Amino acid sequence: MSDNHISNYQKKLLEKFESFLIPSKKDFHQIKNYLANKFTFKEVALEKRVYAKYYYTELCNAFFSHRNIYYHNRFKSNDYKLDLQIYLVEDDFKSVNYYKHQNLFQSEYEPILVFFENTIEYFSTTSSKLSLELSIFHGISQEDIDNKTVRLFEYLSSFENSHEKAFGTLI
Repeated sequence: MSDNHISNYQKKLLEKFESFLIPSKKDFHQIKNYLANKFTFKEVALEKRVYAKYYYTELCNAFFSHRNIYYHNRFKSNDYKLDLQIYLVEDDFKSVNYYKHQNLFQSEYEPILVFFENTIEYFSTTSSKLSLELSIFHGISQEDIDNKTVRLFEYLSSFENSHEKAFGTLI
């Protein structure tokens, strides 16, 4: 993405956090290990009806992410299938702050799920707090920095949001 194609907000993010742009991208194995060390975390079967609405949403998100972001760079037309895995963060003492945060914004109880789409390296979670944390933990690559990718701006936005929540306005 050239500088001509980025928004004013994105330019401000780049200026504000330029000193934090250090390539440190983690792969899915590292992210799953991080989650397994932090939570009671287990893979759940895709066919479980209780997760159907989340699965459908994430499948759509992964599809549109692929179509809008990754299509031209990674795949030829129709030469892949989505490879989606769903993990459940158990509601226990390890995750109490994440479930408590989530319940502030939900009218009904919803499990915290983490979705990994391995083909296009897309991941998402039903927890906004965990989403910010994982986006930052996932990191960015030198390619993200050099090409000003969507991944870079997701990282910077997450970085800004998490620091403002923790410290108020930063910089």
